[in-house]
Amino acid sequence: MKNFLCYVLPLFAAFLLTSETQAQCEANFEFEQVDGTYIMNFFSTSSSEHEIVSYFWNFGDGHEGDGQNPSHEYDEPGPYLVCLTIEDSEGCTDEQCHDFFIEEIMSACDAEFEWEQIPGTLNIQFFNTSTSDHEIISFEWGFGDGHEGDGPNPTHEYDEPGVYVVCLIITNSEGCVSDVCHEVVVEAVGAGCEANFEFEQVDGTYIMNFFSTSSSDNEIISYFWDFGDGHEGDGQNPSHEYDEPGPYLVCLTIEDSEGCTDEQCHDFFIEEIMSACDAEFEWEQIPGTLNIQFFNTSTSDHEIISFEWGFGDGHEGDGPNPTHEYDEPGVYVVCLIITNSEGCVSDVCHEVVVEAVGAGCEANFEFEQVDGTYIMNFFSTSSSDNEIISYFWDFGDGHEGDGQNPSHEYDEPGPYLVCLTIEDSEGCTDEQCHDFFIEEVSSECDAEFEWEQIPGTLNIHFINQSTSDHDIISYLWNFGDGHSGDGQNPTHEYNEPGVYVVCLTIEDNSGCVSEVCHEVVVEEVMAGCHAQFEWEQIPGTFNIHFINQSTSDHDIISYLWNFGDGHSGDGQNPTHEYDEPGVYVVCLTIEDNAGCVSEVCHEVVVEEVMAGCHAQFEWEQIPGTLNIHFINQSTSDHDIVSYLWNFGDGHSGDGQSPTHEYEEPGVYLVCLSIEDNTGCMSEVCHEVVVEGPEDCMASFNFEVDDNDVVHFNNTSTGSTPHTTWLWEFGDGHTSSDENPTHEYEEPGIYTICLTMEDETTDCMDEFCLSLVYQLGWEDAHFDEPREKIKHPPHTLRSKGDDIRIIRFNNPVSSNLYIQYDLKKEAPVFFEVYDLTGNSVMTYVQGKQAGGLHEEALDVSFLHPGMYVLTMTTDTSVKTMRLFVSR
Repeated sequence: MKNFLCYVLPLFAAFLLTSETQAQCEANFEFEQVDGTYIMNFFSTSSSEHEIVSYFWNFGDGHEGDGQNPSHEYDEPGPYLVCLTIEDSEGCTDEQCHDFFIEEIMSACDAEFEWEQIPGTLNIQFFNTSTSDHEIISFEWGFGDGHEGDGPNPTHEYDEPGVYVVCLIITNSEGCVSDVCHEVVVEAVGAGCEANFEFEQVDGTYIMNFFSTSSSDNEIISYFWDFGDGHEGDGQNPSHEYDEPGPYLVCLTIEDSEGCTDEQCHDFFIEEIMSACDAEFEWEQIPGTLNIQFFNTSTSDHEIISFEWGFGDGHEGDGPNPTHEYDEPGVYVVCLIITNSEGCVSDVCHEVVVEAVGAGCEANFEFEQVDGTYIMNFFSTSSSDNEIISYFWDFGDGHEGDGQNPSHEYDEPGPYLVCLTIEDSEGCTDEQCHDFFIEEVSSECDAEFEWEQIPGTLNIHFINQSTSDHDIISYLWNFGDGHSGDGQNPTHEYNEPGVYVVCLTIEDNSGCVSEVCHEVVVEEVMAGCHAQFEWEQIPGTFNIHFINQSTSDHDIISYLWNFGDGHSGDGQNPTHEYDEPGVYVVCLTIEDNAGCVSEVCHEVVVEEVMAGCHAQFEWEQIPGTLNIHFINQSTSDHDIVSYLWNFGDGHSGDGQSPTHEYEEPGVYLVCLSIEDNTGCMSEVCHEVVVEGPEDCMASFNFEVDDNDVVHFNNTSTGSTPHTTWLWEFGDGHTSSDENPTHEYEEPGIYTICLTMEDETTDCMDEFCLSLVYQLGWEDAHFDEPREKIKHPPHTLRSKGDDIRIIRFNNPVSSNLYIQYDLKKEAPVFFEVYDLTGNSVMTYVQGKQAGGLHEEALDVSFLHPGMYVLTMTTDTSVKTMRLFVSR
C-alpha cells in the first residue's frame, strides 16, 4: 500500500495543478452572404493558446456542420441564429452565437413579344417571348386601339387596317415588372372567303371531332388541317386522335374555286380521360373451418383506395384480402365494391359456397401489437378433441416459428398474412390465416423555443429549439396578445410592454404533434425617436442605397433626406445617384405622429466606378479533399456571357463559380477569362495553393448487436475520396468496406486491424484493437468492499464519477480482459486484493483519453478463489468481486 500511495498522490496533485492553469480559448466568427444566392460563407476568427482541433456549427435552420470556414445554403430568406463551438488540443471548449438575416434574392424579368396577322382577317395573333427567372403571373396588353387584354398569347381583332402601338406589361411571382411596346401594322384584307370551325372531344377518348363552319361566295374546293401535334389532314369535318391530354393550336386553311384562301386557328385543351377500374375477386375455404379467404383480383389504371365487401350473411368488411367466418354452411352472394384514387367505382358479385366441416381439430389465433414497437404477440385459440402437439407459424415476412403463443418482431410497418398450422396427437391437422397491419411506430417530437427582445423596440424574436425524429412541417405560434403566426423563427411586435403567455405547436411529417408555452416578458422601451441609417454603394454605379434604421415609440410619418450634393428626397429607404465620386455629408430628419423630430448625419464615401469589364475571383479548398471551389468576383457594365477557366493542371472549364478536383497537392497558376455582351474581354491569374489533406490516422470502434454481429465504426481522419480500406478481422477474413459488419463463427479473442492507404497523399496508417467475442463478459456492479479490504487513500475519492462502464470476464482462468468507458481523460490504476486485504497485483495504465478502452491482465499466477478487483481514477474508485478458477 505504501507503493500505491507514492504513485497516486503525485498524480492527484498534478491533476489539481493542471486544472488551475488550464489554457483559455475563445470562439468567434464572421459571415458574408454570396451575392444572388442564399449561401452564407462563415469564417472562424476563434483563438486559443493551443491548436484548435474541432469546429462544430449549428446553422440555425436545423442543419449542422464542421470545418473552420464552411459555406451553408439556406432554403429561404429570413433571420437565423448561428452558433460555433470550438475545442482545442487541451480540451478547452467555447461557444459563440450571432444573429444575421439572409437577404431576399432580387428577381429579374424582361418583357418581349412577337406577332403575325391571321390571313384573310384583321386578327393579330400575339406570341409572348418574355423571359424571367421566376414564374410570370400577369400579362397586361394594350392593343393600341383603346382595347386591352391579358394572357400570354392573345388574339385581337382590329376594326380596320392601320399602324397600332401595342404594349405588354409582365409581372413575375417575385414582384419584378417589365414592359415593352412595338408598332404593329395591320394589313387590309380582301373579301371573298372566310375560314372557321368548331370542335368537340369524344367522351372517354382523346379523339376530337372538327366541324368546318367556313363560308365563301364560291364553292370551297380544299380544306387543310394542322392538328397542332405534328399531324395534318383534310376533309370538311375530320376526326383526329391525340396521344395525350394538353393544350393544342389547330389551324384550318380553305381555298375556293376562285382561288380565294383564308386561315383560322383556335386554341383548345384535350381533357384527361377519366380513370378505368374493374372489380373482381377469388376465394377459397380454409380447411376444417367455415372461414372463407377472399383474394382481390381487381384491376385499375390508378391506385385502388377503397374495398367494400358484403359477405351475404348480413355482415360487411373492408381491405383487399379479408377472411370472413360464416356461422353455418350454405350459398352466399358476396359482393365487392372498389373505388380508385380518381373516383372510378366498380362492383362485382359471386355466389360463394361454404362447405360443411367435420369435427376434429380447428386452428385459430388472436394477435396484438406491442405499443411503440413492431413486435406482434400471437395467442393460439385453437381447439381439438385431442392434445395439440404441434404449432407451426408462418409470420408472412419470410420468417417462421413454433410454440403456442409466440412473439415476432417485424422489420417495418405494413400488411402481413400470418398462418397457423396445428397438429394433434391423433394426426388431425388444420390451418388458419389472418390478415393484419403492423402500425407505424409514432414519432417522437418535442416543441421548445427561446426568445430575445430587439433593443429599442417592442419586437420579440422567437428562436425555435424544437426537436423531432422526422422533418417538422408546421409551426403554429400563439403570441398571447390575440395574434398568431407561423414560421420557424418569427419576430412579433407587441403593442405595449407586459407579460404574455406564448405557445408554440409543432407537427412533423409523421403526424407527431407537440406544444410548449412560456411566459414572455416584453420590457418597456426608451421613449422618443431616433434617426439612424446605413448605406451601401450599388456595384458598378454611383448609386447609393440608403437603409433606414430609425426608431420611435410611434409611427414615423416623415423621412427627409439631404444627399449632400444639392439634392434632397424622401421615402424610407431611397436610392440616390451621384454625378461623381467623392465624400458627401448625408443627413436624415425623421418626424413621428407624436411630433417627435430627430436628425442624424454621416459622411458617405462614393467610390470610383471602374469602366469596362474586370475579371476577378477568389477560391477556397473544400476541407478533407483536393477540391478547390472558385468564386467569381468579376464585374462589368454589361452582362457577362462567357467564363473560361484554366485550372493550371492541364484542365479547363467554364461556369461562373466552378469546383475543380486536383490530382495532387501543389501550387497552380489559375486563370479566368471573361467576356460580356458588348465584346469586352478581361483576364486575371492567381497562384492557387492546393494543400494536402491532414496526415491520415486510422482509427475505429465497434459494437456487438443482439444477434452477435459486430458492427465496425470507422473513425479515421485524413481520408480523401481516393482512400482505400483493408480490414483484417483476425479469423482469416477481410473486407474493403469503409464501415463493415462481421460475424465470427466461434467465441474467442480476435485482433482486428484497419489499414488505410491513399496514393494521392502518399499516406498509410494502421490501427488494431482486440475483441473478446462471446466469452461470458460480466458487468461490474460496483460492490462495496468488505471491511477487511484495504482501500486506496480516501483522498482520491470525490463526488465526480468519470467511469461510465466496466465489463470483465468472470470467472477467469489465466487472462483477465477488462473493457471500460471514461467520460473524460483520466489516469487509470488497477489493483487485485485477496480476502485478507493484501494487494496481490498492481497494474498502472497511466493517463487515458475519454472513451472506450480495453486491457488484458495476466492472472495465471493467482490461486483459485475469490478476489477483489479495484479500478481507480483521479475522481473515482470502483470495487468488484473476481473469481479465479482453473
